Amino acid sequence: MNNTILFLNSNFFVGLITLIVGVSAIGLYIRQKWDYKRDAASIILMEARHAEKIIEQMKLVGVSVSVSTDALLPTNNWPKYNYLFIKDLDRDELDLINNFYNQCSMIDNALTQMGLSKQLEAKTGYIHEALTQIASGSIGTADYENKKKNFLDLIQNDPYVFQPTAPINLIGKSLGNLSNITTSTAGARLKRIAKMD
Repeated sequence: MNNTILFLNSNFFVGLITLIVGVSAIGLYIRQKWDYKRDAASIILMEARHAEKIIEQMKLVGVSVSVSTDALLPTNNWPKYNYLFIKDLDRDELDLINNFYNQCSMIDNALTQMGLSKQLEAKTGYIHEALTQIASGSIGTADYENKKKNFLDLIQNDPYVFQPTAPINLIGKSLGNLSNITTSTAGARLKRIAKMD
């Protein structure tokens, strides 16, 4: 019993306990870091899948003012987590993911611009209709049809006179510059990290 008490009070025992506690703390820290990285990879993959699903729909349907779509990236977590994957992904894979997120952000901005232009288009349609009614009331019927044709030819009227072509062109260009992440080697590595194999 005295030997046990002496051992428990010895510097060796205190050092051994300190070593065990230190190793456990380091192990816990490393585990938490790994879990954080795994969760980050899962978040990136979920964002990419969401965006890829909408992109596929946009490619099938096409892009026009009448297209109403969710944001490709409701949240953009790549800038927050990309540093975690510097050692896991090569330069080409990082560039692929960076490009994907950049192009998705540009598409989201263009979709926002298109939403604003829908309001402008509705207002201008109302103004156009009111001007047409005023013109038809002040001109004879036979003369009205002739002037209407000349006027419409002049402004090149179609259902989307005020269609925002710049955002649509940007979306089309961005869609052409996108490569899927989830089916790439970068996606495979993120799946391994996220334990989603």
